[in-house]
Amino acid sequence: MKNLWFLELVVKLSGVIKPLTLSSFLSVLSLTVGVTTLLVAMALVDSYEKSFKESIYSVFSHVVVTPSYGSEPNLGKVKSDFSQSYNGSFNISESFKKEGLLAHKGKVTGVILEGVNKDSIAQVIDLESKVVQGDFVLDGVEVEKTPRVLIGKALLEKFNLKLGGVFSVVIPQPNLGGQSGFSRKIFTYRISGVLDLGSHDYNKRFILMDIGHANKAGMKPQGFFSSLRVKLKSPEKTDEFRDAVDRNFPEDYWIQTWKERSGGLLEAIKIERMVIFFLVLILVVVAAFNVSTNLYLNLAKRLKEFSVLQTVGMSKKQVSKFMILNGALLATFGVGFGLLFAKLVIAGCNYLLRSGAFVPPEVYKLTSITIEISASQFLVVSLATYLLCFLASLAPANSVYKLSIVRGLRYE
Repeated sequence: MKNLWFLELVVKLSGVIKPLTLSSFLSVLSLTVGVTTLLVAMALVDSYEKSFKESIYSVFSHVVVTPSYGSEPNLGKVKSDFSQSYNGSFNISESFKKEGLLAHKGKVTGVILEGVNKDSIAQVIDLESKVVQGDFVLDGVEVEKTPRVLIGKALLEKFNLKLGGVFSVVIPQPNLGGQSGFSRKIFTYRISGVLDLGSHDYNKRFILMDIGHANKAGMKPQGFFSSLRVKLKSPEKTDEFRDAVDRNFPEDYWIQTWKERSGGLLEAIKIERMVIFFLVLILVVVAAFNVSTNLYLNLAKRLKEFSVLQTVGMSKKQVSKFMILNGALLATFGVGFGLLFAKLVIAGCNYLLRSGAFVPPEVYKLTSITIEISASQFLVVSLATYLLCFLASLAPANSVYKLSIVRGLRYE
């Protein structure tokens, strides 16, 4: 009960609840603005990083391995080499890529034909969940009719293609018989589905097909593959996998992890996150100065009340504690309202971002971003706010020891 009466005193004298003083209102308002801005900024950076990682996973999985020995790669040998080198679990799916030109109604663009093993691809990347139109259907080489393939969303829009429609791809072929130069060969495909891989660069060039048809386009024997996707138990084990394989087979495989595939962007995001946090934290620092000013004003305006309380037995230590709790109360209101307004701002941003107008995919390399506030972000921002308000409360709290009861009761 002792703590309850003291807390009631804090609420009454702080000016936060009733009466609502202008200085208290400005303190809470500045804290709210600072916390809201900091939460939105951190959520945006973290959500961009998360979306970028997912776009890499959706195309490359965790590791992409390219056999570098001269003979045709053998899947059984590859699995044996990996099992011999790496003790953890992994899944493999082979693929073959061939570049070509998509020509349709007078428009031409470079495309990537990627053939995958439709029986094992689901074990390394979840392409089926990336289908936004149509169905995930890939025809094997035994099908004599026009093979069905999947294409990227941006490619469909650029050429005004339709689901179920056909298009042609021109593949350059080297001349046989010792003749120099290239000849061309045209392959026709039918669209069975449209993919949104999260990466604009792939959405505008990606054509997915059965590996047998990719082998035909690249004039390779059936079953040939140029690379393998490898999915590990955790994406953080990629360095361990690469080091293990390199140690046992240094010349046989070229390995690229999802971190390396990011091109250093993820490392740049980590640096930018810290810079943005400390820059935006300045708003909370300024708000903490407002809290300190409010406590000084509160102490000056209620000097009579504090003097009366001290005459009836309240110690200066308790008054000092009151000032610190007053700062904590202002911080609580600031954090609470800041979280509420941050959620409202983020909800509005997500509504606008879904239109795609504010996130040009050509610039940010992503087709969409969903901003979310995580518990860790809220915890860090809350702790930083409470710490700054506590430090701001120390000076007013220490000034209590210099107060004179006689001065407060002089005219009573």
